[in-house]
Amino acid sequence: MDNIGSLSLALFIDLVVSCIIVLGIYFPTEKDKGYVLTFFAFNISIFLIATLFSQVEISVSLGFGLFRHLLHPSLPVRSAPRAGDDLSLYPDDPAGD
Repeated sequence: MDNIGSLSLALFIDLVVSCIIVLGIYFPTEKDKGYVLTFFAFNISIFLIATLFSQVEISVSLGFGLFRHLLHPSLPVRSAPRAGDDLSLYPDDPAGD
């Protein structure tokens, strides 16, 4: 984005499209208000990060890594391969689930 005006216009268009999707399609069919605010928060966050990425030259792997931590911050990062029978998300779970 060249200036704050074009960024504001793009954000406005993004929010209008998001309102159409959420309030026009999702909410009337699901009737669940719990995810509406979450959808808008993620939408704005991803829009701003994508706008930042379009302005700064970074590697693709850094971009995917940042999105992974933004969208799934609670997933552990495994540095060593696990055995085929160890499919648990948290292997140190005391309940043994």
